[in-house]
Amino acid sequence: MCDSDGGRAALYELDKLARNGVSADEFETTRAFLSKYSGTLAKTKTAELGYAIDSLFYGIPQYDAYIQSALAKLTREQANTAIHRHLRADRVQIVAIAGNAQELRQQLLADSAPAMTYNAAKPDEIVAEDEIVRRWKLGLRAEDITIIPAAQVFE
Repeated sequence: MCDSDGGRAALYELDKLARNGVSADEFETTRAFLSKYSGTLAKTKTAELGYAIDSLFYGIPQYDAYIQSALAKLTREQANTAIHRHLRADRVQIVAIAGNAQELRQQLLADSAPAMTYNAAKPDEIVAEDEIVRRWKLGLRAEDITIIPAAQVFE
């Protein structure tokens, strides 16, 4: 059986983010993570050189310093404005590789997914949201899905 549940959940979360933006807590947590993580981007000499070339090309300071400075100045309102302007779950294009593409196609065209199963009990709020995701309509039409045999991909 193909697993379209993860894709359905990802699109549901993208739609929720596009509609609601990020909360103050989500914004601060994400900004803190990105501030720490940005220092690891240029860990190799190759990456460091690549970012240095980009910085020269775009006329910005050293990349990690630029990112740190931009994140420090970024506001939640600016982030949410960008989210609302650029993210749309109904404009996503996805490429999937499947052992049984026809079965995946049928699952994606269905109005709901199979019930999610877990190895252990989950809190009621997770089970309730899983049911919303399971019934969330992707809005795909048969003509929206193209199956290309692997042998033709690199022609």
